[in-house]
Formats: sequence, C-alpha cells, structure tokens
Amino acid sequence: MLEKSTSKRIANWEAVIKCLNGVDSANSNITELVDRAVLKRLSKDLSKQIQETEKDKRKRNINDFCRMIESQTESVIYLPLSQFVDQFNIKYSGNRMQIYRHTQTTQNILGEEIHIQIELPSEETVIIEIQTVLEENYVREIHSLPPYNNYTFHDYSSKCEHYIPQCNARNIMAWGRIADTEKKGFNILLLENKNDIYGEWFLLFNRNSALSRENRVEPFGFEFNELPEQIQEIGMLSKYSSELIPFDINKIIDFISERI
Repeated sequence: MLEKSTSKRIANWEAVIKCLNGVDSANSNITELVDRAVLKRLSKDLSKQIQETEKDKRKRNINDFCRMIESQTESVIYLPLSQFVDQFNIKYSGNRMQIYRHTQTTQNILGEEIHIQIELPSEETVIIEIQTVLEENYVREIHSLPPYNNYTFHDYSSKCEHYIPQCNARNIMAWGRIADTEKKGFNILLLENKNDIYGEWFLLFNRNSALSRENRVEPFGFEFNELPEQIQEIGMLSKYSSELIPFDINKIIDFISERI
C-alpha cells in the first residue's frame, strides 16, 4: 500500500490475500529445499562414516595379519636358527656367530618387512628377509572385449585392479629370500592353507634355464621387485627354472653351515 509507483500498489483486499498466500507458498518451497539439503548432507556424512569405519577395520585387519606373519616367522624360522647359533657358540671357542632380527616398514609399501641377519665366524653375512603380502601393494591391468565377432578395435578396454599374488593357485601370505654376500640363496614362501589360518611354508630354488642370457649365481632367490612377475612363471618355459619344495629348516641351517 505504501509503494510510490501506482503500478506496484495493491488494488484491493483480494490482491492482499493473494499476496499473503504467495508468501506462505514461498516459505513452503524454502522449507522443502532446506529439508532436501539437510538429507543430502546427512547422506554424505553417513557415507563418510561408513568409509572411515571400513578403513579403520581394514587397518586393524592388516595389523593383525602382520602380527601373525611376524609370529609365524619367529616360531618357524628365527627361533630354530637362534637355537642353532647358541649351540654353535657353546661348542666353538673361536669367533662367535651372531644373529639379529628387526621389523620395519617400507615407504610406499603397506605392511611390514622382517629382517634376520646372521654374522658368521668366517666374517660372511647371511640375510633372511620376509615381507607380508597385501593386495593394496599389487596392481594388474585387466583387458576386456565384447563377445566374439561383435566388436571393433575401439571396443577394446582395460582397467586396473588390486590383487593378491598366487603360487600354484594359492594366495601368497608372505614371501622373501635367504641370501649370502654373493646373492646366492633361495626364496621362502608362505602360502594360504584353507585348513590352517597360519598357512604353509615352502622353499623356492631358482636357476638359470637354457633360455637365459644371464649368468646369475645358483641357486638364487628372487628379490621383492622380481617376485610378482617371476612367481607366475613357475612351471612354465622361461629364462629361469624354479623348484618349489616343502619348507625344511635344515635346508636353511645347511646353507648357513656351508659358509661358517
């Protein structure tokens, strides 16, 4: 009613009522928009909370898995070798044999590495290194095509996915190697066992095949950066010949004894 312009003045009470109803309608629309925005924010908060919960759960699972691998390495490998070292030092009066162990994390690699170092009276050193195997650390490219005879070159697609390396169709829980100063040695694998949550240990001896142009000392153990590829070629025609045998601590002790 107080508008200066005659074109903006309300002509009668009917117009006043219509104007007030319009205000109620606008307020109702704002309320709906606010409710919608709140629901959207709550949905995002819930999604974030679920992701954080899953992340925390995965972190706990990884920690438990690493503790199990560490415990298995200690009971199956470290303790028997420690007993061997102690007994040797009791019976030999010369230079003592020393054994050390430590666990460390590696940059850009999830999980842990367990290192065992044995200093021999001959002044040679033998190392044993074991690494937990987690799918977050391994990525492979998957190629896919539409059904046969129903695609063109442009239909070809690929994607990357995380995976757990396998040996003989069994997931690998941990892997590593034993090596002397000349890098002579062999690999140590812990494979998944459906009947035993602690898995099953194996030894992997590698040699040059007739196809190899290299002259690596034999036998040798693949290093961590080689294992994802080379482990897939066991039993196949390749530049290396590999033999997988059940774990035997005496094989490791004999390897050390030859260098004392």
